[in-house]
Amino acid sequence: MTLRRKDKRSGMTESHTGPPIGLRRRTVVVRDYDPQWHTEFLRASETLGRILSGLAPRIEHVGSTAVPGLLAKPIIDIAIGFDRRGSLEEARRLLSANGYEDQGDLGDEGGVFIVKRFGPRRTHYLHLIEVDSYQWRSLIAFREALRTDEALRQHYATLKTSLAKRFARDRASYTAGKAEFIRDALKALSV
Repeated sequence: MTLRRKDKRSGMTESHTGPPIGLRRRTVVVRDYDPQWHTEFLRASETLGRILSGLAPRIEHVGSTAVPGLLAKPIIDIAIGFDRRGSLEEARRLLSANGYEDQGDLGDEGGVFIVKRFGPRRTHYLHLIEVDSYQWRSLIAFREALRTDEALRQHYATLKTSLAKRFARDRASYTAGKAEFIRDALKALSV
């Protein structure tokens, strides 16, 4: 399936091939891992690199779509790392000027949170974070643990499936339901 959308600001048409990504706000659906998620991350990373033109030394695919074999909501999570807060704030301004939606600073719960949409669907979550922060270390450590630890990945998948069934229209409760699992994993990793 190919999805096309004309960007009102640039006049360019974006195409997404393969299964659609994104979910409507507040809804929860988890899907089997799809290798297209990595391809979509690469595409998004290239676009972000052009927009940010050297402000961010690190752009990382994080979250469940970054973990082969793991069920995930089909939304691409991207951590964008900055050496200093001033660069982060400049990036925030540039992203907003390019059609991304600034959702505010979530602090340790996600950094400065920026959303990209494709129509009514949220397709990308950007987390703007300083690279020397606990938040940056925890996002990367949790991703790597899920990639390398089969038992952890399976436990997390089981939890996510259960929560998605219980909270199909309540993303806040779905996210809160994962919090203790993630805290315990990070504690075991000594992050």
